Amino acid sequence: MPHAAISPALRRLGAPSEIISSICSAYQQVSTTITHKGSKVHIKLKRGVKQVDPLSPFLFNAVMDPLLEQLEMLKGFHIDEKNTISSLAFADDLLMANTHEKAQTLLTHTEIYLESLRMRTAADKCASIEIRKIKDS
Repeated sequence: MPHAAISPALRRLGAPSEIISSICSAYQQVSTTITHKGSKVHIKLKRGVKQVDPLSPFLFNAVMDPLLEQLEMLKGFHIDEKNTISSLAFADDLLMANTHEKAQTLLTHTEIYLESLRMRTAADKCASIEIRKIKDS
């Protein structure tokens, strides 16, 4: 998650400007040092959330919420005539659809949103599963 996405996400949620400023300043000078065989390289970090920081899950969710709202409007999996669900977002995102075409639409929409944040899916870590109703024997 790019640090530049934090401020717009917090503004979208109506956070006070003082809070936004404080959180963003905590991410302005984030860096790490890599040491190997006596050589040190200092790297400024511009992406990701801080590990073990209790605010990190909230920040990640704030940035991802617009995507989840958009996916729900696409009506992925029809539970019944009135209710649909397109994603179950917990740790890793899980998209749900009744057809391959709907699943592809949800995935394409997700990829476009992530690209707008200069993020991407890790396709080699992704999988799909198909669940079908079968006649009772």
